[in-house]
Amino acid sequence: MLPPSNRLQWQFVDSVLTDRNGRLNYSIPGEKVSEKGVYALKYLVKGDHTTADCNMFALPAATEAILFSFDGALAAKFSLGARDIQIRPEAVEVVRYWQELGYFLIYATRRPDTQKEDLLTCLATHNFPLGMVVCSEGITSNDSGSLRTQLLRLVKEAKISIHAAYGSSRHVPLYQELGVQPNQSFIHFSKAKQAGKKQDECQYLKDGFASHLAYLRGIPPRRPMTDISKVLGTLSFGLTRQSAGKAKLSRASFASQQVKL
Repeated sequence: MLPPSNRLQWQFVDSVLTDRNGRLNYSIPGEKVSEKGVYALKYLVKGDHTTADCNMFALPAATEAILFSFDGALAAKFSLGARDIQIRPEAVEVVRYWQELGYFLIYATRRPDTQKEDLLTCLATHNFPLGMVVCSEGITSNDSGSLRTQLLRLVKEAKISIHAAYGSSRHVPLYQELGVQPNQSFIHFSKAKQAGKKQDECQYLKDGFASHLAYLRGIPPRRPMTDISKVLGTLSFGLTRQSAGKAKLSRASFASQQVKL
């Protein structure tokens, strides 16, 4: 594990076993998380020394976040693969606007977690600001249900407040359940007729992100109670992956089965 204040030397945490499917549920001891910020985690398989990497966010209480559906809001069109996805014009600039105000960022997708590495590569390639990436757990026929469960856990258990959310028409009921106000639920509709039916439940992004960004910059900004940029900085996915890659691995004795993220 790399703590926020020391990005040069890996710290050993524990040696544990996965289940028969190669998955691991583990709670890091509180004394290991002594400061707020971004922790880089590396899982090392004892047998063949293959690794899996991820970030862990240690956040202040009552953190306020902006939620983005990757496929419903940021991607210009859907594709089965996650590596080379076309991104909507000005999407990165809208996400960065909220980051600079001090909000925590959450990227959500119904894609299975087996595509997470490709999704992170796509986010890094387009220089998206750093945030939490939430995928469906495994390949399931109920990918929407899996994603909904994880997002509700963030709200109810982690006490993260969703200040605004971006998505498509299918996300409107979910965003209502997450407590997003209609004037902060920004939705892309494939047909204007659909927008008319839900005009009281959300804001229609009729002219795309360019005009929406101009609108955001033209109104008095509402900043969160806790400025997350002072805790996490204004990092992007590409920078955090590079910095973690330069660290030295001093000790490792992790699971004997491969960890899947």
